[in-house]
Amino acid sequence: MGLPRAGESHVVVNDVNDFDWRGHDVIDLRTGSFIYGRCPPTYFQKIVRAVQASAVRVTDRR
Repeated sequence: MGLPRAGESHVVVNDVNDFDWRGHDVIDLRTGSFIYGRCPPTYFQKIVRAVQASAVRVTDRR
C-alpha cells in the first residue's frame, strides 16, 4: 500500500472524511494517477467492518 513499516502506520476507523471526488486534498501523482497503492481485499474488508462497528465521526470536507 506504500505505507511505512508495520507499527508506524495506523488506520483510524472512528473518524472519516466525506468529500466530493477530487477535492483539494487529492493530489495527482507524477504518473497522472491518484492511486498510491493497493489495499489487499481482505485487509480492506477488515477496515470496513471496523468502521461499521465503531462510533464514527464524519468530517464534511466539501
